Amino acid sequence: MTKIEKAGKQAAGRVKTAAGRARSKAKALATNVAGKKAVEQAKKVATRVRARTKALATEVAGEVTGRKSKQKKKKMAAAVAGAAAVAAVAGVAMTRKRRRKRGWLR
Repeated sequence: MTKIEKAGKQAAGRVKTAAGRARSKAKALATNVAGKKAVEQAKKVATRVRARTKALATEVAGEVTGRKSKQKKKKMAAAVAGAAAVAAVAGVAMTRKRRRKRGWLR
């Protein structure tokens, strides 16, 4: 009888030990996963910060070297040229329309 009781107690002890080990292993795995997530987030933030810093540095360099004002002038010139081209095309179209109405092109 005592042998059976002892075997039962041992089995229960083994089950408890196994459960404890499984619990600690699960905690370790969860910690690893959480650590990986944190690392990924930190990498993303670092990349974002690096990109922003680079953009700001380029902007400041443009201000210092005068490149920014040159770029603004180029943009303005391109816009003026584009507007002139559009106006010319519109003018030609209006002229052709007017001529067609009057019957000059027949």
